[in-house]
Amino acid sequence: MRINFTPVFLICWSLMILSSNVLLAQKQSPLDVALRHFELNRAGYDLTETDVSNITLSDLYTSRHNGVTHVYLRQQHAGISLGGAITNINILPDGRVLNMGNRFVADLAGKVNSTEPSLSPEAAVAAALQRFQNRSNPNLV
Repeated sequence: MRINFTPVFLICWSLMILSSNVLLAQKQSPLDVALRHFELNRAGYDLTETDVSNITLSDLYTSRHNGVTHVYLRQQHAGISLGGAITNINILPDGRVLNMGNRFVADLAGKVNSTEPSLSPEAAVAAALQRFQNRSNPNLV
């Protein structure tokens, strides 16, 4: 069978390819949309590839009243989660990004001086107990 590549054929073929790409884009999960948005916009937050190379999904849920999906990503370094280092990306029901809030630490690897704890678990509990005791009795400060 010989295919004749007429201008009409090429236009129809192009429209079919473009429409399939649109359909595939619409079928992306909110997580996929959020991760792609985050990767495309990380430089605007001064985040390096290393800063975002070890992220984990902290939470993902869809609000019943408006259909917005909320995606929460947590930053990690050497497998250790950072408290408060969260990015949230909100995805509209049609797959568009509504907004993004970022609390990741830029240049994290350059700011970390150790991945080993400086206190044993026992010493950490004792230090916390001492601190709370001092707060409850201002005469001890």
